[in-house]
Amino acid sequence: MHEYSITSSLIEIVKRIIKEKNLINIERIDIELNPLSSLEAESIKFYYEFLTKDDDVLRKAKLKFYKTSISIRCSKCQKDYKVKSFPARCPHCHEFNVCKDIYDDIKIKSILAETG
Repeated sequence: MHEYSITSSLIEIVKRIIKEKNLINIERIDIELNPLSSLEAESIKFYYEFLTKDDDVLRKAKLKFYKTSISIRCSKCQKDYKVKSFPARCPHCHEFNVCKDIYDDIKIKSILAETG
């Protein structure tokens, strides 16, 4: 059920953007998912379709998900590298590392629409 509340919040943010930017014909919403989060794209799609089934503006919009990369600095060799999954092993010295930074679990990357 975690995805239900996240999806509800996502829809409210999208509605606010639509109003602010005077958008019509919403075709696609691009969403970034943090690989460290436990969010499932399929669950978010399911709840999105359920929550927007009576919404003329949002029900036709497709959700497209992107897994973001996490930047890590190796604790041994101090080189930066990107990972999309864990455990994170440095490609330079092969040291295992942990992610110390905090990243958003989900982020609206873009909305494909027309302006009214």
